[in-house]
Amino acid sequence: MNIPAKNAGELPDIAYSREMGLTHADFWRLLPRAMGDHPYTIDNNIVRATVDAGQLEITLGQQEVRSIALLRLPYSVVSFAFTGVEESRQLAFKAHFDLHFQLLNLPVKSKIVVVNPVFPDQV
Repeated sequence: MNIPAKNAGELPDIAYSREMGLTHADFWRLLPRAMGDHPYTIDNNIVRATVDAGQLEITLGQQEVRSIALLRLPYSVVSFAFTGVEESRQLAFKAHFDLHFQLLNLPVKSKIVVVNPVFPDQV
């Protein structure tokens, strides 16, 4: 979502939110690598960072659980607010940030253990 600049030459402020399928523990564990070389501070569930000459504020919403039958999936709404950051730099930051959180979306390898198998010659 692009919000037009108020004055000519002024960079637009851009803000968006999205659900991320993770726990708060996952978020804080992955955050340092996702932030790359951008300096940041943490105040409760708010991350404030410098991106080029502008600022970024990331707000981690309350941890929720989505239930599908017996399956429980954690998620949180994560909000991003850029101020004074060129759109190309915002997109570059987002691509880097998302790359480090993609690992959560990879399929988990499962080990299947068969207890008391039945073989055709035993039936």
